[in-house]
Amino acid sequence: MAIRIDGFLMWLHFQIDGQPPWLTIDYTPVATEDSGRRRITEYQAQFRKDLATLPAALQSKLQRLVDYSRSALDLPEVDLGGVTARGTATLVYYQLLRLEQANPSLHVIYRTGGGAHLEADIPISEATMRLIDNIRPTCEQLAWDHLRARLGAPSGAPAEKKKVYLSYRKGVPARRAFVEAIAHRLGREGFNPWFDDWEIVAGDSLPREMGAGLENTYAIITIISADYPGERWAREELESAIVQRVERGIKVIPVLYESCERPSLLQPLSYVDCTSHDPEVFERQFLKIIDALNEIELNPYR
Repeated sequence: MAIRIDGFLMWLHFQIDGQPPWLTIDYTPVATEDSGRRRITEYQAQFRKDLATLPAALQSKLQRLVDYSRSALDLPEVDLGGVTARGTATLVYYQLLRLEQANPSLHVIYRTGGGAHLEADIPISEATMRLIDNIRPTCEQLAWDHLRARLGAPSGAPAEKKKVYLSYRKGVPARRAFVEAIAHRLGREGFNPWFDDWEIVAGDSLPREMGAGLENTYAIITIISADYPGERWAREELESAIVQRVERGIKVIPVLYESCERPSLLQPLSYVDCTSHDPEVFERQFLKIIDALNEIELNPYR
């Protein structure tokens, strides 16, 4: 029976003073079995990518961690004739360890003005933890691509990823976590998920960002709950989804999050029932979403 790999243990090494700077990703595949999580050490690997070859957004986030690490170093201050001066440091590299856990660690090697190499464990602020959480999925996708290439399997990532827009009603934290889980899974399957929490930041124009998200969309997944669409933005997303389905033939895939009546605009469409939030049931139902996005032919005789 084939081993079903469903994630990785990972750590990252970002060489800042390299020419050019580069990122190393070390990963060990893991599989969930009846006895618990098992490391598949036979496929443990490490690979390196120059910074310039990484997605622009990942480059920016890795560099942002450089700035944060430098500012968080506990460097001595000295009084020079009544003027307080703080020592300077040049970062050599940092490592993000235990990246798959809720409490990763940030370890840095740096040089002081005197040239000595020192090391430090940097405390991670809440905002920086969110930055690390944002780095993790992209690095995990790179690990998936590397593993698939090693095993000769088709890459899950097309040259230009198809955008999948996620429309849902905000409110219940569990529902938001459910939508985020779908976004992560879509990313691992080689799609480009548009999830508002990942796309819209304070100060952004909601209509502009949502309009941009819907541009050139391959598919729209609507997460149906008892209060969906409800609010103005979700209602406009739903109406736009139906218009684009008619005018452009894009896919609209309703996903039933809880037992409730579906909006009238979606009632003619076949839906995926995710009212059971059991992980195994969700996995089976998620495959139906992927089959629809991949346009899998269900009739083996056709």
